[in-house]
Amino acid sequence: MTLLTLNQAAEFLQLHPNRLRLKVVKDSIPHKRIGNGPKARYRFLKEVLEEWIKGNTFDVDPRRINGGSTLRIMPKMSPAV
Repeated sequence: MTLLTLNQAAEFLQLHPNRLRLKVVKDSIPHKRIGNGPKARYRFLKEVLEEWIKGNTFDVDPRRINGGSTLRIMPKMSPAV
């Protein structure tokens, strides 16, 4: 098992560290919090992140294709039941 810091995980996922922090705060990515308060640190298991990537399918946000300057990849949402 390979334990990654936030910066290492961000590099592995090709995300800016601040973007990864937002995903951690929203609890939308598997992580472990170590400590409490402002000194808390986050750690990620590389193998778990690899499985998380495989389990997430992505869909293109159509609003960004013609009207926006950037193409944004959005997680594919399952239909509401």
